[in-house]
Amino acid sequence: MPVIVSLILALLLLGVAQLAPARPATAATAPGTGAGQPVPFGTAGNYGSVAGMILKSPIVGMASTPTGHGYWLVASDGGIFSFGDANFHGSTGSLRLVAPVVGMAATSDGGGYWLAAADGGVFTFGNARFLGSLGGQQLGAPIGGITATPDGQGLWLLPEQPPAPPSGPALTGVIHNLTDLPGHLYAKGQKVAALSFDDGPTPSYTPQILQVLEQYHAPAAFQIVGYEGAANRGILQREVADGMTLTSHTWDHTDLSKLDPAGWAGEVDRTTALITSVTGKPLKCLRPPYGETSAAVVAQLAQRGLAELMWDVDPSDYLKPGAGVITQRVLGALHPGAIIAMHDGGGDRSQTVAALPAIIRGIRAAGYTLVSVCN
Repeated sequence: MPVIVSLILALLLLGVAQLAPARPATAATAPGTGAGQPVPFGTAGNYGSVAGMILKSPIVGMASTPTGHGYWLVASDGGIFSFGDANFHGSTGSLRLVAPVVGMAATSDGGGYWLAAADGGVFTFGNARFLGSLGGQQLGAPIGGITATPDGQGLWLLPEQPPAPPSGPALTGVIHNLTDLPGHLYAKGQKVAALSFDDGPTPSYTPQILQVLEQYHAPAAFQIVGYEGAANRGILQREVADGMTLTSHTWDHTDLSKLDPAGWAGEVDRTTALITSVTGKPLKCLRPPYGETSAAVVAQLAQRGLAELMWDVDPSDYLKPGAGVITQRVLGALHPGAIIAMHDGGGDRSQTVAALPAIIRGIRAAGYTLVSVCN
């Protein structure tokens, strides 16, 4: 849920503030609803905004001064913008963060503030006291907001309950973009993206990728090569336990467009049986090796209740161009509904592992939500 909504819910649930009844939207005299433009209601005034500015990172939260005649806005990189009688006390805008900032809370006298990151890390500025954090601990869900007690001697960090990944019946057809999913699960222009990894699992790189995904609470789909999965069944079980999606990539990484019908049992059905024996759920997608496909391939998959999972962002990490290049290619090609294809097997994937944290941070800093596909 949006961070501001999370903060409001925290206040309501914890009883740290009394909120005035919401007025109908028609009664508001909002100056505008552009990104970074606070929309005032009731006695709240408009003291300035970042609307129209070119920001490195999107605005993710705000806090009011004690007088109500000013406020701070905070971006996901921890950059602070102050308006009205709000004073600037510092920021993390120049720091390299492990996880993006998700919200802020001000001290009772307005002489300082706390910033909270998605991993539970807390940053203090001005006269805000350090009261503890969850940084470095394993979280069941990412932090979505922060609220201070009225006396400034206590804090709450609010874990964000991730929405259940959209799920439904067996898929069919060809999926290049998340908006291709049946049922209009994602609207055109919606800022969602999906990570996917081909050719594993491998004991060298898949656990490293899972560790990064776990740290950032990021979902992903893994395209399983059957013989690799059979040899590393424990890794498949860890992927499932971490909430990842498993799809098929054939048993031997075979070009399905050149496979005769008799070969489908060993390459496709055998891999399906392996994956479903681990997940306990029907398999929904197959990614054709090399992206090679045909109308006959799509028809064969449809007979098996499988969709063809393709992609529309390819950083060519398998060519090992360097972690920085891989990151730049993913973020440079990012667009609504993007399905990003990378690799956890098939060779040396150390550059992919090294690039992944910056890729996740960059996707989220751009205002995108990472979601599952084919789950």
